[in-house]
Amino acid sequence: MDLLLRSVAFGIRYAVPHMKVRPGASIINVSSVAAVGPGYSPSAYAVAKAGVLHLTKMAAADLAQFGIRVNAIQPGFIKTNIFTSSLEVPDAQKELAKGIIGQLSSNAQPVKRGGEPRDIAEACAYLASDAAGFVTGISLMVDGGLTLGPRYSWDPEEPEMFEGLRAMEEQAKQAAEQAKNE
Repeated sequence: MDLLLRSVAFGIRYAVPHMKVRPGASIINVSSVAAVGPGYSPSAYAVAKAGVLHLTKMAAADLAQFGIRVNAIQPGFIKTNIFTSSLEVPDAQKELAKGIIGQLSSNAQPVKRGGEPRDIAEACAYLASDAAGFVTGISLMVDGGLTLGPRYSWDPEEPEMFEGLRAMEEQAKQAAEQAKNE
């Protein structure tokens, strides 16, 4: 909690006095797709990242009076060292692991490529820019569609989707027939 949530709170606390005198000031917090529900990470990480989202909204409300915008970014699977930093292996193997993670993530989401650090940087650049001057208190999901829903909701090749739709269609037809006969 200290690293993932308290650090964000203190970052805001210590930055705000310097930002009050700067027009167009912007704070961008980093949350995670893990904040939206179970299954994306260990529980403590998810709870801390959900806390970052709530802190972002609270800070946006509190700091609007000073013209300070506060937003968050929610990265999905991004090819960074977060997944390999705890591995006690040579750097070459860490790079190989990052490549594998990139391939796996490209199959787990609608956007058919792994997320890159640049994707997060560009989202941050937008939120910090004047182009986002009317944006505060939001969280920008940068996840390649990972959180859109189960695979069958976005993958037309997923058989579960078609089987479910066919079954629902059949049930609806049977119910309509039964209603006509009654």
